[in-house]
Amino acid sequence: MNYSLKIVTPPLVEPVTAGLVRLHAHISHTVEDPVIDMWIRASRVLAEAYLRRALITQTLELSFDSFPQMPIFIPRAPLQNIVSVKCFDYENIETTIDNSQFLIDTDSQPGRFCFNYGISWPSIQLRQLNSVKIRYVAGYGDDEYDVSNGELVPGSVPENIAHAICVYCTYHDENRAAELDSAPKQFYDLLFFNRLFV
Repeated sequence: MNYSLKIVTPPLVEPVTAGLVRLHAHISHTVEDPVIDMWIRASRVLAEAYLRRALITQTLELSFDSFPQMPIFIPRAPLQNIVSVKCFDYENIETTIDNSQFLIDTDSQPGRFCFNYGISWPSIQLRQLNSVKIRYVAGYGDDEYDVSNGELVPGSVPENIAHAICVYCTYHDENRAAELDSAPKQFYDLLFFNRLFV
């Protein structure tokens, strides 16, 4: 079934800090931190698209044009929680379905949910477009990988993903004319084992 997906609240931090990238790339000054921050953001977006995951906590909204079949698989694992499920009828009147009516599976990747036994979609005539909206929170967490007193401070994402982001940033430091969506093979090699294929 076709759906659309949008970010409602983007991540408040990135998976790694500019300080960790400077250490990885042997950059000895902070003058270029704004550029490094841009590389970090670009690499996170590229990694999320490749992995089909949300790396840092963010709120997303999944929209359908009709009632989807259960269970609903939630894009961009790992799923943290479902915020709301809303339906809109042909007069644009909103119906919110209480979360207590759902069984929510945050252990599976991707996450999924379905109605509890005996519950079904409401009997309403839906509008033609974006008639079912599921808002949810996904991501590994809000902690960045950083460096403090020469020691690595672990973050929320798996370490190989943090390493891949550092590799991407180092590549762009050494290849200033490269397009932001270009990345070395090692970037994808490091990400591959966390990639979802569903």
